[in-house]
Amino acid sequence: MPQNIKGAKLNLGYPSRRSGLALLSLVALGLAGLPAPATAQSRNATDDPVAAVAQYSGADRQAFLETGARREGRLVVFSSTGDPAITQIVTAFKAKYPFLEVSVPCCLNSPTDVTTRAMAEMRSGRSSIGVIETFVSGLNALRQLKFLTTYSTPNSKLQIPEATDRDGYYIASRSNMRGLAINTKAVSPTEAPKSWQDLLDPKWRGRITIAGGEAATGLIAYLQDNQGKDYLEKFAAQKPRLVQVTARALAEMLLSGEVEISPTITRAHIAGAIEKGAPVAFVPISPVVSISTALALPAKSPSPHAAMLFIDFVTSQEGQQIYVKSGFESLSPAFMKQEDAQLKFVFPESDPGYPRRSNDLADLATRLFHSQ
Repeated sequence: MPQNIKGAKLNLGYPSRRSGLALLSLVALGLAGLPAPATAQSRNATDDPVAAVAQYSGADRQAFLETGARREGRLVVFSSTGDPAITQIVTAFKAKYPFLEVSVPCCLNSPTDVTTRAMAEMRSGRSSIGVIETFVSGLNALRQLKFLTTYSTPNSKLQIPEATDRDGYYIASRSNMRGLAINTKAVSPTEAPKSWQDLLDPKWRGRITIAGGEAATGLIAYLQDNQGKDYLEKFAAQKPRLVQVTARALAEMLLSGEVEISPTITRAHIAGAIEKGAPVAFVPISPVVSISTALALPAKSPSPHAAMLFIDFVTSQEGQQIYVKSGFESLSPAFMKQEDAQLKFVFPESDPGYPRRSNDLADLATRLFHSQ
């Protein structure tokens, strides 16, 4: 049984060499031979009780959801968001809806854990999952397995259009901006590359480090789709070092001086260190690769009313403010930093076809970059 949020523990240590790619292998096996995803119309038949709640838009929507949530009584949230942010979100949500018992299972240490556990539960037919919050790549894998349903929230208008899936399967809860980060003892901010083209300068040869797993595949997808094959080959000629650790672990290596420069660091992972005066800096390069964490509704959610209240809360100004204060980026213009609002964002993992190509991307990263 899921444990209360107070019992949740996060493991932010170094994964094994292949663990960062576990989700990619899982997706390849799970999606093999599957037909294209069902359309929103076919998934949301009028006799589907979860879909009926998910799409409800009457003038009494708030009262409708609260009444149903009181009957349900509890909500299990599968989330890859770590502490303290997820604890703060759940605490504020429970203060707003004290009649709900809300729990977050322990040991969901990464997006891979969330997606793997969700797949196992949903296949069992006895899933307790009310709502899921994890990387869009994992949600697209669950979507293609037909484990999710579409939904509608009035808060979608508060965010940039790219934050909401065009078919209605998810809406972003927060964004992890991945960009260029430097150790300022090794690279001065004035010297740091200001564009993707600048990374091809010969002086950076052998000095660039890339995180493994989803960070590497996301970068490869971006470079392939936006910079082109020629750029990717020239970038590989810079001899970047591929280290099979998470982006968070690589940020720790940047702080310690083991890494000089990396285009796979998540700004949220070093924001606190920057505020404390650590010798690191984040240099966003437009277009910025952004990895979205989004909210999805299981097609067999046992608590769809409570789940929709949670989705509404997290995407509201109150919920977004909690994430922003925790160091994450919001895709709501109201909470974007002025300099961020001028950037162009790209979301390589938002393509529904991304799970199917992710293993190929991982193999390409291993072939192109010096792995360690």
